[in-house]
Amino acid sequence: MAHELAHLLYGHESALCYIPLKLSEVRGDIEFKATQFAVELLLPEMGVRDDFRRRGLSMTPLETGLGQMAGKWGVSIQALGYRLENFDLIAKGHTDTLFELKPKFLRRPRTPKWKRQLGKQFVEETFEAYEKGLISAGKVASGLGITVREAMKEIDRRSK
Repeated sequence: MAHELAHLLYGHESALCYIPLKLSEVRGDIEFKATQFAVELLLPEMGVRDDFRRRGLSMTPLETGLGQMAGKWGVSIQALGYRLENFDLIAKGHTDTLFELKPKFLRRPRTPKWKRQLGKQFVEETFEAYEKGLISAGKVASGLGITVREAMKEIDRRSK
């Protein structure tokens, strides 16, 4: 929002903003100027430097340390990381490295609430009844307490 506020304050014409994954990908004077305004507004130099020192973070901090600090400032880890790189408080390129090397999610997808509440056996028997033609998709949805659309998605997923 701070970036968009900058566009309003600078009187830029409305257009779609290009939001880069890496700071090095920021294109164009207008976008750079708006991004710089947002950074200065949200991450003031003295406050960020003091906070970094109080936390005792290293030149190559872990994502968790950056995440806690970013949470305090209400910004993304990437935005904070780039700001700290610009102050030479963390190693240049470290922010990009954090997000390039690690997979986003290591855990399995969470089981939907309705499946956990009803139990595996009940859910399986409901879909078996559908597959045998004993009940309709509407009855599946009703029995499981989900929408027909969700039931159809699950039926389709199971048939693959």
